[in-house]
Amino acid sequence: MLRVDAKSSTGTVMYTGQANVIVYANQVTNVSLSLQPVQGSTGTVVIYVTWGTAPPAQWLDHLYNPVMTANSTIYEYGGVKQCQVIYDGTKYRMWYQGLVSSAGCYVLYAESNDGKAWVKMNNVQPVLSPGAMEWESGGVSPGAVMKDGEIYKMYYGGQNSSRTVWATGLALSTDGIHWERAVSQPVLAPTPNEYPGIVCNSVLKVNGTYFLYYHIGSNPRIYVATSSDGVNFQRYSGNPILSPSVSWETPGIYEPSVIYENNQFKMVYANNYDPASCLGMATSSDGLTGRKLPTILSSGIISRQEGGQAQVWLTRV
Repeated sequence: MLRVDAKSSTGTVMYTGQANVIVYANQVTNVSLSLQPVQGSTGTVVIYVTWGTAPPAQWLDHLYNPVMTANSTIYEYGGVKQCQVIYDGTKYRMWYQGLVSSAGCYVLYAESNDGKAWVKMNNVQPVLSPGAMEWESGGVSPGAVMKDGEIYKMYYGGQNSSRTVWATGLALSTDGIHWERAVSQPVLAPTPNEYPGIVCNSVLKVNGTYFLYYHIGSNPRIYVATSSDGVNFQRYSGNPILSPSVSWETPGIYEPSVIYENNQFKMVYANNYDPASCLGMATSSDGLTGRKLPTILSSGIISRQEGGQAQVWLTRV
């Protein structure tokens, strides 16, 4: 019900009227409303409606956090972190980093029907272990996992034997458990200006182009590289695509988590080493340039929405 009162300069109601209004999505609703005089002569009024912007979603910790803890096996003895989660249409799949007592790391795997209660699979054995090549002999970590047609692709982080430099490799799987390296060398290796290495966080395939989002440096910024085949990547000439611009983002921003939804790239990113552990959000129409939203979210990583709800998985170390 829409009611309009026309008042005089002293606040006295001069005319009044009301009408039933039904608003339909993506349609313009025309309303005819007659104002009847309370006193004085008749008149007309034109009303323009502007829809405001909905407030940002507020994230709340799941009541039964943490949803996964380390056990006493050798592959999780040092803890679990850095999970990557996708929904394949039937269940949630998680690849996560298991830390061993010697500070090396492996990729392990878990499944869930609701994204909250997780079952560790493969007898809590690694689904990807450090390789024979020097650049990944010190440890491996799940950088980004995507399903491209019927093939799972993992853009994993490889750490050298001294555990001082990270690069990004590619492994393929038909079931998400048994993985084979697609190439022996990194698909993206750090240059001398990118010490201590490249950490891949998200990979998307949009309109035939792969977008690989990563961060580098001790005071990190966010970068992107693109590819037509998912193997040979070119760094974007406009890198970094996101840098600190407000106080809570210093000394750097990192770990971009990106989805593509409704023709828009949506990124959630973290601040680096800040006690507040804040997250920010940015959007882009082309995946290369965009804008930050004026919000700070609670700690977590956003994933693609399923069933009308967005799930958040937290990693605390």
